[in-house]
Amino acid sequence: MRTLKNAIFFLALTLSTDSFLFAQSQSQMTDEMVVRQKEGMLFKASKLTSPQQEILEVVGLGMPSFTVSNMADGTQDSYSHSLRVTYSLQINGGRAGFQVVFYGLNDKIPYAVAQEGNLTSVFMPYQVHEHLKGRIEQALAARRKVQLKINLLPSGLREATWVIN
Repeated sequence: MRTLKNAIFFLALTLSTDSFLFAQSQSQMTDEMVVRQKEGMLFKASKLTSPQQEILEVVGLGMPSFTVSNMADGTQDSYSHSLRVTYSLQINGGRAGFQVVFYGLNDKIPYAVAQEGNLTSVFMPYQVHEHLKGRIEQALAARRKVQLKINLLPSGLREATWVIN
């Protein structure tokens, strides 16, 4: 009987020790994963507390601004140049502070939609510049509706959708 009690006690001790070690290793893995995730982050992501959605009626494009730039620091990256073409957006009702920015191949843009102060920028790849600009201008000339839908979610999703009727 005593041997049976010792065996049960030993089994219970072994199981609880294994459970403790498993839980501890899971905790360490989780901590390591958080550290690795933070090390891989290139910028501090801004999170919203509630979803934001705006539907803007675009009534015109401003004059374009063409910008080229590079970081001449003497490294190989000095030979990489960025191109940006920016249009201010004229919004129905006279609202200001919206622009569309077409960025070049070498640009790395962290947000599809960025808000800084009173300025909201929608970033689009330069490859769609001529097509999108042409479609917007055609629709506006034909007095058709052009909308820009902006969705910002607490999950980090930032989305801009052009609706051209």
